[in-house]
Amino acid sequence: MLFDGDAIFGVVDFSGRSLAAQCQADQIVRRASELGARSKYAACGQSILGRATRKHEEFDPCEWADRTNIYVTVAGETLSSKAGHECFLQQSRNHQWIAAGYTARGSEFLAELDGSFVLALWEPVNHRLTLMTDRRSDAHLYFRKEKSQFLFSSWLGLLAGPTVDIDRGAVQEFLRFLYVAPPRTICKGFNRLEPGHYLEVSRGHIETHKLRCAEKEKSEAARANGISAEDALDEFQDVFENAILRRIGNRRVGVFLSSGVDSSTLLAGCQKTNPGNVEAFTIGFENGELDETSAARGYANHLNVRHTVLNFTVRDYRQAFDEMAGGFEQPFADPAGLPLILGSHAAKERVDVLTGGTGGDDLFGAPIPRHLWFILKISSKISPVLRSQIATTLKHSQFAGLSSRASLFDFEEPEELFITWAGWSKRELEELLGEPVRLDQSGFYRMFRDNRHLGEQGLYDALGIFPPDDSRFEAAALANIAIELPYHDLDLFSYVAGLPISLRMHHGVSKLLLKQLCARYFPKELRLAKKRYFNLPLQAVLAGNNFEIIRTYLARDVVIRHGLVDYERARTWVERYLAGAQDLMFKVWALLVLHAWLESRR
Repeated sequence: MLFDGDAIFGVVDFSGRSLAAQCQADQIVRRASELGARSKYAACGQSILGRATRKHEEFDPCEWADRTNIYVTVAGETLSSKAGHECFLQQSRNHQWIAAGYTARGSEFLAELDGSFVLALWEPVNHRLTLMTDRRSDAHLYFRKEKSQFLFSSWLGLLAGPTVDIDRGAVQEFLRFLYVAPPRTICKGFNRLEPGHYLEVSRGHIETHKLRCAEKEKSEAARANGISAEDALDEFQDVFENAILRRIGNRRVGVFLSSGVDSSTLLAGCQKTNPGNVEAFTIGFENGELDETSAARGYANHLNVRHTVLNFTVRDYRQAFDEMAGGFEQPFADPAGLPLILGSHAAKERVDVLTGGTGGDDLFGAPIPRHLWFILKISSKISPVLRSQIATTLKHSQFAGLSSRASLFDFEEPEELFITWAGWSKRELEELLGEPVRLDQSGFYRMFRDNRHLGEQGLYDALGIFPPDDSRFEAAALANIAIELPYHDLDLFSYVAGLPISLRMHHGVSKLLLKQLCARYFPKELRLAKKRYFNLPLQAVLAGNNFEIIRTYLARDVVIRHGLVDYERARTWVERYLAGAQDLMFKVWALLVLHAWLESRR
């Protein structure tokens, strides 16, 4: 993915051989050309910094900040904390303010950078390279250390060509979670920077550091604890609308609108801060269980916002699938990626930037379900052998209701029960792949381990970044249009994090302030719609033309050619699905996405 049409890349040669670094940079330039991008680089002592772009305007590979002796290269939209979008427009022409801030305050300054961006800072005097993305890693940063060189790019395709080996551990992770999360990538030997971290490379040493937590100071948090609900709502509205101003500015914005509180409140905020420059787009479905157009139309009409319902056919989704397979940096099996690709293409001629309600759930968090609380607090502390005996006893119990409790004890690892999407379980994967399966180095398991100390609710909140939002940005990149998510705004997150939990969730209800703000924007009769997960009729897409898509990408020669999955074992599962076992749909979908992505690399 070329993030917002741009990418950065670079090479550091620890041996000091500038010619060797230049050879690597030339290879990256050739890859950029093959992928339809223009690129330039500049030699900065032992380091080379460069940029690639699909845009038509002229660009420089990096900037030299003379006062700080630092080279800077940036892709995406970089904001300083609390600055508005007008400030961004000025800062985007000259990124020397980043070098100055970093020189003055170091990592404290990095923690306050906001937006959706990736950046590199090279200090020739100290022979030090600093790399980071926005806190959510909406932009990507990939890297690889070789014998005497360090290579990085915000686009995996600039580093890893089609012949690079596939990481079998990443394949296991993908089939379990339906995505590959940092620090791992699908390409063997290549890593991705984790959210909330930055990287320092100096004289052959690589260190990953965690960014300072973006919360309000203790004095502000203490004041928030004593604030009234009405004052908190007033403050929240100001911070929320400022987040929209910071991320969107006065650009023509297209809002992906559903019936939910996140996107409808965002639409109202966009119209208030940028009246007349807002359009709403809703994906329509024939299936009434999925369709949200009626409620979305009501929101848009109330605000006098132009509203377009986008209806796509099974053939459209089939074409989008091929585009996803060939255009996404890594296999990603979020079914919403297909309508997002089509919607981004449909909207790009009418707006400058896209947005949507993504991030609202993570911003406020949600009360941990009672069964997960019980598993963390009680059953996970019981020995596996005893837990298995309890589960077996409950399954065969004659007492009404007890058999349904078996799932509270029937698991190998508690992490398994917190995973969002129903991919292949570890047991199923070992049967499918014919090898032991380990997920302990996956981003999800690492996050689980690192946050157990926060307690049950804190752990549940921390896991809210999974699954990642990559498909939104990858889909927009395929249409070559920017996407910005105000719910990811750093100041907004800081404000909500500083609130007492009673203003964020109470008695099992989350997003309290957001729902109250929605009530300010819309009359009561428009706030009754039931939100549905943004999805598509996946079964119809898979079954189209007599399951043509499955017979193409899961054919015997395709599966055997790539050699990642045992064909005979996979065939048994696929044939069961084709015979009507729809509970296997997401398992077959994961296999399909993986092999379509692999085929696109040939």
